[in-house]
Amino acid sequence: MNSKDYLMRYKNLRQKIICGKEQIEFLENLKKDIENDLKEIGVSEKVNNNYLNNCGKLIDKIKKDVLNDIKKSVNVMGDIYNIINELENTDYKIILIYKYIDLYTYEEIEELTHISRSNLFRYHKKALEELQSLISSKS
Repeated sequence: MNSKDYLMRYKNLRQKIICGKEQIEFLENLKKDIENDLKEIGVSEKVNNNYLNNCGKLIDKIKKDVLNDIKKSVNVMGDIYNIINELENTDYKIILIYKYIDLYTYEEIEELTHISRSNLFRYHKKALEELQSLISSKS
């Protein structure tokens, strides 16, 4: 695994968590809509409960998946933070933490660090190269 892929694991998990939370919200609203629709058309209580139970089961499954992803993301964030802290250059550490743990954009990092855009990109590239050496030495 290259250094960028290694670092992107946390961001990917965060995106998956956000997507899961959005799915839960959508399904909870859909469940309410289905309940109202079934009542309006006069569907029996048994059929109504069947649909609602299926929605509830799906919501519970997604909630469980999101919880597991949250647990994973904490572990991945810790792994990433630890290996970044092994870098010697403080600017490299700060840039990688801002980019891959705090999930800031380059523009935000530039503003926070007062490092020019060209130097930011150069430092980022060098930091990834040094990180790749650390990752390879641990494999």
